[in-house]
Amino acid sequence: MKKIDIIKGIHPGKMVERELQKRNINKRQFALSIDEHPQTRGAIIKGSRKMNADLSLKLEEKLEFEEGFLMTLQVFYGIKEAKRDSSYKPDLSKFRKEVF
Repeated sequence: MKKIDIIKGIHPGKMVERELQKRNINKRQFALSIDEHPQTRGAIIKGSRKMNADLSLKLEEKLEFEEGFLMTLQVFYGIKEAKRDSSYKPDLSKFRKEVF
């Protein structure tokens, strides 16, 4: 089983927080080292802000994660959140009937 299969649905901020704790890195200094506001880093870690591509690349480079790892987590987290919403129903009218 791949690592990504195990952590699907986890907000990428949780992975960043875990890594910072594991490496005993000061969160404020880390945020400043990647040229981000500590508040931005805090919002990502709390899960109240979505990961974007620019921030993802900065974090991945600094933490030596595989490129695209955090954005992949963000996509899976978004899918999990959409499924949690009971009103979520895919719009199948956009597909040709032959597809089904």
